[in-house]
Amino acid sequence: MRASMHARMDQVQKIRFAVKHKTRWLPRYAGLLGVEVKRPKLWLFSVCWLAISILPCKAYAWSYSGHAVILASALSQLDPAARKDAITHIDYLYDRVSSDSRFLPKYCLSQKPLCFFAAWPDRERDKTLGELYRIAGAEVPAAMRALSSHETANWHFANKVFNLKHRAFSGACANRDPGQLYDVLPQLASVLQMELSIAQRAVTFSLWTHLLADAHQPLHNLTGSVAGCSHDYGGNGVCVAKRRNKCDRSLHQLWDSGAGLFDKPDMISPLGVAGIRLPIAVDYRAIQNESLALATEVYAPNLEVSSRAYVATVQRLSRLRAEQAAQRIALLLKELMESGT
Repeated sequence: MRASMHARMDQVQKIRFAVKHKTRWLPRYAGLLGVEVKRPKLWLFSVCWLAISILPCKAYAWSYSGHAVILASALSQLDPAARKDAITHIDYLYDRVSSDSRFLPKYCLSQKPLCFFAAWPDRERDKTLGELYRIAGAEVPAAMRALSSHETANWHFANKVFNLKHRAFSGACANRDPGQLYDVLPQLASVLQMELSIAQRAVTFSLWTHLLADAHQPLHNLTGSVAGCSHDYGGNGVCVAKRRNKCDRSLHQLWDSGAGLFDKPDMISPLGVAGIRLPIAVDYRAIQNESLALATEVYAPNLEVSSRAYVATVQRLSRLRAEQAAQRIALLLKELMESGT
């Protein structure tokens, strides 16, 4: 239920946001790779909005640009050789499976491979692991073959219930579907250190970088109690903004966008470095604990999600978490280059 609800509540809002801000776009802007983009035609927005409004929707952890910003930031911290190697795998996956890349928002057009690669695991979350590798022209690596028939939808979160009344996590409340994010992350990282074909490495790399970014989004780690052990599905059940008596943006979506931090087209460029001392190896439980420690700010007492103070909090913490995710992705990629895998 958690996975299916999360997978249907986001895309219409993101397309509408793009429509609302279309006049702010510059006719041309330089992308990460220095490619210029022409201003999109207005009628395309209308067609896209109509299509998304009537078709089944999928939701995404962080926004498209949020995932792309994190990956771009990680690449910017690598030396030229490591960056070139990473881009080789990004380009491979894009060239092999991007036949449906029309789903990308317009602000991704100057960096299609990067945006596609960063968002791909969300697009394909309803497929089994075996299907993901097959469409990229590869077999599932031997170390993960036991998961071949598993869908990856519940890999994107590992929520713990935060009791809103008592302001503490409830050990007595066990989610029916607690998520497998922290079960699969170390497995994927381990596979990346093995000898793989370019197709296997591209798929594994995409999954690992995407899911590690998800781990830094607080509402992929916690969920607020409603009554007893009932909860709000990681903020998906909390309406932030209504439109025509319908929920137009949930609390989860607010955090996915960093409260607008990643909604601007010029944001697909590297962030700064978080300025924290990182351990030699990526500690996944430490990452989870960092997100859980933000519960009292995410679910602030007397929550006023539209207030300037709360929006500023979401933007500040989202930037920090995105920077930390980028640093940790870069850390593993540096280790892979040093080990020669």
